[in-house]
Amino acid sequence: MYKQQIINAIKNQQMLRISFRKETNGDWITRNVAPYDVFPQENKKRETIEDLLFGYAESDYEKNAHVVSIYISNIQSVNDLGKNFDGSQIRRLLKVKKTPYVTRDW
Repeated sequence: MYKQQIINAIKNQQMLRISFRKETNGDWITRNVAPYDVFPQENKKRETIEDLLFGYAESDYEKNAHVVSIYISNIQSVNDLGKNFDGSQIRRLLKVKKTPYVTRDW
């Protein structure tokens, strides 16, 4: 449902506000995220292959800036924040070594 919106944000280096259910404890949380990639990943809890969002979340009142991995199926809402991120900075913060699954020109 949100996959194409996230892919578009990756290609355009757009920040997103994402509300999702944490896989570990089921809590609902919201983070401002610089999305980096979406790719198929095994969800061991459900024993299925699901699309996973990999990105970097801004710091907020709950937590410092950090890497995020969110199964698309756990996302409740995605909103464009109307601001961009620096792709090379996000790549550095994520310490990416592999070619991203989602093609982009940055």
